[in-house]
Amino acid sequence: MKANRLNTSSTPIILFFIGGLGTLFSFFNLADFLVFDVGILEPSIPIYVYNFYHILSVSAANLLFFSANQIYLALIVLTITLPVIMLLINIKQNNLKSDSIVLLLLNLIFSLPIIYLLFFL
Repeated sequence: MKANRLNTSSTPIILFFIGGLGTLFSFFNLADFLVFDVGILEPSIPIYVYNFYHILSVSAANLLFFSANQIYLALIVLTITLPVIMLLINIKQNNLKSDSIVLLLLNLIFSLPIIYLLFFL
């Protein structure tokens, strides 16, 4: 009898953890836009915390043959879509369903303004 890989005991926790990290990155990216691009807030914590995506994309652009802007957009898209997919898998399998729904809503609350600012302004 073979065990299904997606139904192991640690998989829902791993998917939930990755969803939580994606929500955290979406929050920091929204804070980055509000602080540096829109100018609404004043930075009260060090700049390198908010500029995580910028630092990572410039470092990756030095190693790869892509521009920093392309890598920046790819990082944002990946950190928005991957956690959403993983949380939807958790919800579909009824693993941590209520927690995954709350985390998914938080992720969408933080991600939708980022998508609007990137593609429609």
